[in-house]
Amino acid sequence: MFGSESLRYQLLIQDFAKVSEEGIGLLESKEYSLLQAKLVLRALAQNSSFDDWFRSFKKCQISYPELAHDRDVLEEFGIQVLREGIENPSVTVRAVSVLAIGLARDFRLVPLLLQSCNDDSAIVRSLALQVAVNYGSESLKKAIVELARNDDSIHVRITAYQVVALLQIEELLPFLRERAENKLVDGVERREAWKACLELSSQFLETGVAKDDIDQALFTCEVLRNGMLPETTEIFTELLSVEHPEVQESLLLSALAWSHQLQNHKEFLSKVRHVMRTSPFAKVRFQAAALLHLHGDPLGRDSLVEGLRSPQPLVCEAASAALCSLGIHGVPLAKEHLESLSSRKAAANLSILLLVSREDIERAGDVIARYLSNPEMCWAIEYFLWDAQWNLRGDAFPLYSDMIKREIGRKLIRLLAVARYSQAKAVTATFLSGQQAQGWSFFSGMFWEEGDVKTSEDLVTDACFAAKLEGALASLCQKKDQASLQRVSQLYNDSRWQDKLAILESVAFSENLDAVPFLLDCCHHEAPSLRSAAAGALFSIFK
Repeated sequence: MFGSESLRYQLLIQDFAKVSEEGIGLLESKEYSLLQAKLVLRALAQNSSFDDWFRSFKKCQISYPELAHDRDVLEEFGIQVLREGIENPSVTVRAVSVLAIGLARDFRLVPLLLQSCNDDSAIVRSLALQVAVNYGSESLKKAIVELARNDDSIHVRITAYQVVALLQIEELLPFLRERAENKLVDGVERREAWKACLELSSQFLETGVAKDDIDQALFTCEVLRNGMLPETTEIFTELLSVEHPEVQESLLLSALAWSHQLQNHKEFLSKVRHVMRTSPFAKVRFQAAALLHLHGDPLGRDSLVEGLRSPQPLVCEAASAALCSLGIHGVPLAKEHLESLSSRKAAANLSILLLVSREDIERAGDVIARYLSNPEMCWAIEYFLWDAQWNLRGDAFPLYSDMIKREIGRKLIRLLAVARYSQAKAVTATFLSGQQAQGWSFFSGMFWEEGDVKTSEDLVTDACFAAKLEGALASLCQKKDQASLQRVSQLYNDSRWQDKLAILESVAFSENLDAVPFLLDCCHHEAPSLRSAAAGALFSIFK
C-alpha cells in the first residue's frame, strides 16, 4: 500500500492513473489517514475518474465527516470539472465554463482562461477577455495584448481594447493610437481605440483631433458628454459645424451637460438656432430645440410641442427622445402630452421619464404595462436604464435579440417596482407567465433589491412556475438559509436550462455551505454546461 510520501511523489510526477488505482485499494482497506484520503481524492479528480471520485468521497466521509465541506478537496475537484468544460467540443459548454471561471475567482484557474483566450470561437475568446479583468495576472495581460493586436474578430479586438484600458496596459498605447488614426479601420473599432487611449493617457486629446474626421469627431463628442470640459468652448461651435447628423446630434447632447458654461456663448447658441431651423434630420432639429428650451428660448419649446403633436410616428419619437434628454426639465411637457402621441415608442419614452422622475406614476405605469406586451428598445430605456456592458452591436451572439428583449422587460418591471406603481405585481405575474410560455424565465431581483419581502413571498405561491421561481430565488438572496435553499433546489428538476443557470448562480452567491451536496449532485448528473456552472458555484460559496 502507498504511504503519504509515496502518494505525494506519484502525484508530483503526474502518474494519476497509478495513484488512482492504488488509492482505491487503500480506501477499501479502511486503514488510511485523512491526508491519504485527500491525496487519493486529488488523484481521482486529476485523472478525471469522476464516478470513482464520488464513490470515494462518500466512503471517506464515513471515517472523516469533515471532508464533506473540505474546501481544498472540493475546489480541486471543481478545477477538473471546469477543465473538462473548457475542452468540450460544444461552444455553449466552453462559454458557460468561462463564465463559471469568472464566478469562481480563483487564480488556479488562470491556465484555463489562457486556454480560452486561444479558443477557435470568437464568443469564447470575448468572454475570456471579460473574465480576465477580475484576474489581471501578467500571463493574462500578455494574452490580452496579443488578442488586441492580432485577433481576426472585430468584436474580440474591441473587447480587448476595453480590457486594456481597465487593466492600464500602457505598452499598447502606441498601437491603439495608430488604430484610432487609421481611416481604413472600421469606425466603431476606431472609436473604441480612441476611448482606450484617453483612459490610458489623459494627455491624448491635447494633441487635437481632426474635425473633418467623423469618427474622431464622434468620439470627441462622447468625451465631452462624459465630463471632460475643454479649455475653451469654441470646440462646441466647431463640432456643430460638421455636416453630419450623428455628430451634430451627439454634440447637442453633450452641450446639455455644459449648458451653464454655454449660456453666454452667443455664437454657439445662434448656430444651434440655425441648425434647428435648417437641418433635414428630425433628431438633430429636436435635439437643438431641446437645448434652446433648456436655455429658455421659446423657439425650442414650440418646436418640441410641434414634434410631439406630429401624426408621423418617427417625428413624434424623435421629439420625445429630445425631451427625455432634458431629464427633470422635460417633465412638464411630458405630463402634458403623454396621452396624445402617435408613436408607441414615444409614449414609452415619456412614461419612463416620468417614472424615473417619480412623477405621474400611475398614468405612466399604465403605458409601460401595455408596452410590456411587446417590449422594444427605445431612447429612454437606453439612456436611463441600460447597462454599459450590454453591447447592442452583439449580433455575433446566438439568440442575442431575444436576450435583449428579455432584459428590456426586466428593466421596465424593475422600474415599475422601484417607482411603487400600484399594479407592479400583477404586471410582473403577467409578464413572467408569458416568458415561461416562450421557454424562458429569469431572475431579476426586482423586489428583493428594494427590500420588498412580502411580494417575493407572494410570488412563491403563485400558480405560474416562473413567478414561483422568481420568488424562491428572491427569498434565497434575502435569507440565505436552509429553508430558502431547499425551496430553490425543489424547483431545480422542473426547470429549463436557462432557469437552472439562474438557480446555480443564486446558490453561488448565497454562500450557504449546505448547498455543497446539491452542487456536487449537479456536477455528477447534469449536462456538461450545467456541470461547469455548478463547479464555479462550488468555488463561490467559499468566498
